[in-house]
Amino acid sequence: MVSVDFKSKLDRMVIPFVKHNHIQSEGYLLNESPQQAYICKVSKDWSGALPATLIINQKNDSKNFYEQEFTWDQLEKTYLANR
Repeated sequence: MVSVDFKSKLDRMVIPFVKHNHIQSEGYLLNESPQQAYICKVSKDWSGALPATLIINQKNDSKNFYEQEFTWDQLEKTYLANR
């Protein structure tokens, strides 16, 4: 899991979500310049706007990209729908 969102949301949203859903993969905070260098690597559909979420399911080899803000409940529901 890689967070490229604002560092201020890491403790408030990302870490609680990971713990609540018992996600076992490693997590990283990407704070790199220039951003365009990694934007296209994350998703060809990404304009670079934040927040953005890419959910990868290795079991069925699916990738779902969302360029939007989620409430906690919306993010959890979206994550569970992509499992």
